[in-house]
Amino acid sequence: LEDDALGDVGETCTDDTSCKEGLACDTEELTCQSPPALEDDALGDVGETCTDDTSCKEGLACDTEEHTCQTPPALEDGALGNVGDPCVDDESCKVGLACNDDRCEDDSPPSGY
Repeated sequence: LEDDALGDVGETCTDDTSCKEGLACDTEELTCQSPPALEDDALGDVGETCTDDTSCKEGLACDTEEHTCQTPPALEDGALGNVGDPCVDDESCKVGLACNDDRCEDDSPPSGY
């Protein structure tokens, strides 16, 4: 769909792809809305709509499939993040992994060194 055919704030939608860029579909109201981070600098709480990790309150990460702010695995029941999982610091990731750009990554040096 061209941007002109996409929903503006308050217009009907079925999912995020039916809204203009930067907007998300409120699945309860079925209307396009601004994600919390784009509205008065209010950041999303758990379960609230987001576009990326910067749309969520500190310590939360944006689930890019569900487009909602969630607690990273490391903060739930003591589970530590695997490669690619959201994180807030190195302690949020399993041993041998580091938190880079809000995601757990392999921190071991390349083999052969």
